[in-house]
Amino acid sequence: MNFPEGFQPEKKGINGLELSLLDKWIINRLSEVVKTTNICFEKYDFGPMAQNIYDFWLKELADYYIEALKPVMKGTDEEAKKAALNTLYLCLDHGLKLLHPTMPYLTEELYQRLPHRKGEAFESICIATFPTEVTSFGNQKVEENFNDLKDMVSRFRSLIAALNIKNNQNPNIFIKCTSDATFK
Repeated sequence: MNFPEGFQPEKKGINGLELSLLDKWIINRLSEVVKTTNICFEKYDFGPMAQNIYDFWLKELADYYIEALKPVMKGTDEEAKKAALNTLYLCLDHGLKLLHPTMPYLTEELYQRLPHRKGEAFESICIATFPTEVTSFGNQKVEENFNDLKDMVSRFRSLIAALNIKNNQNPNIFIKCTSDATFK
């Protein structure tokens, strides 16, 4: 639903886009799930493979990334939107391909609904290239910074639940950063 009508993924993918911490984090998570999925396939270890893909889709992509995209998509920063949409496309495309061997009919239907690059053959997910590697941003402390953010969000969610604040209420939350690095 976040893809605007007529959206076309960049031919160069995410290369050259100004990615946010959130974008880099989800790409790191995608890179890790691609790596572990391929290792599990080689070992015929399908239980952990399915669990890793499930965790990526539910706990990382849906619970954090897509939720955090909402303000970006409502905002006015077109470059941030472009980076976020192309990152989301990459995650959905690769995520469906990873899931395809275990849920072929569902993934085929969803893959057909994804916007695809002009001139790119997308006849069927069955003949699409299976992901084997995704660029990661591990050397930039992305995981550490995002884990701090996840911890803060988790604490806010716990506090909101403890105070019985209803879902339709929008409390104001203020965060005091002790340095410019933390702020960014």
